[in-house]
Amino acid sequence: MTSAVPLDQQVSVVAAVEGSAGILILEIVHVVGLFGGLLLAAVGLLRTHAVAPWAVIALVVGLLGSMAATGDAVIAVAGALLTIGLGSAGARLLGRSGQRWQARDLGSAAAV
Repeated sequence: MTSAVPLDQQVSVVAAVEGSAGILILEIVHVVGLFGGLLLAAVGLLRTHAVAPWAVIALVVGLLGSMAATGDAVIAVAGALLTIGLGSAGARLLGRSGQRWQARDLGSAAAV
């Protein structure tokens, strides 16, 4: 797919946007919201015993690893841990019966 806009104009737009204070504010809100929200979700999952503790540990370690990622291997491992933690929590919560949801009964992590 080709663009009707010349490459030099595309580059100048990207350079102007990257240095913008508005974009920086959006990036800060995004990072704080994403990581803060995932951390709060992990705490909630742990406190309610809705998922196994190892899933919460995988989620938190993956989250911290993605924040401190310095290389491709660290990013890959952090992404895998996030996938395992969030995937396990999602599968467990989606497997709940309708009666347990209506009763707001999350049960223990040992019960399936």
